[in-house]
Amino acid sequence: MEETLDTLAKYGYIILFLYSFGGGFVALLAGSVLSFMGKMDISLVIFISSMGNFIGSQCLFFFARYQKQEVLRQLQKHRRKIALVRHWLKKYGSIVIFIQKYIYAVKSFVPIVMGVGQYPPLKFSVYNLFASFLWGASIGLGAYFLGEVFVQTFYALQDHPYLFPVFGIILLACLFILVDRFARKKH
Repeated sequence: MEETLDTLAKYGYIILFLYSFGGGFVALLAGSVLSFMGKMDISLVIFISSMGNFIGSQCLFFFARYQKQEVLRQLQKHRRKIALVRHWLKKYGSIVIFIQKYIYAVKSFVPIVMGVGQYPPLKFSVYNLFASFLWGASIGLGAYFLGEVFVQTFYALQDHPYLFPVFGIILLACLFILVDRFARKKH
């Protein structure tokens, strides 16, 4: 176990940056918990994951801006998500850049839709920078301060491996209930 943690700490910053390029929620959680355990530095974890997230969103935005035809062709499969993002942009405006960092199913589509559209690149870059650091700080510090809970849960599951499927089923059931309630309120 200690050897695995040392390896993660050694290559963790590189993994964190690359994983944050495409979202990075799980890597940010892991890096924050490793920081709690003294294996990584929380300020570096937040900075690196935020920069990775920022650069990833920038790449999506500018790729969509300069490769519109290819992007539009690929987006045909995701019409519902694109319509949802466009609706949010009309309804909420630039705040969507901040909100999308936390929503798994659409976070890649927001920079793409904004890039294909007429959203100003400088404005997107500034908002994206602040949104990326807000995301990194909120998730990173939250996981850091809840590090003891994560570590104790991990050790409990490691000591009692039969609890892992039970824990997973409970977690999935809770997620299903939340999604179901959210869907009912929507209608």
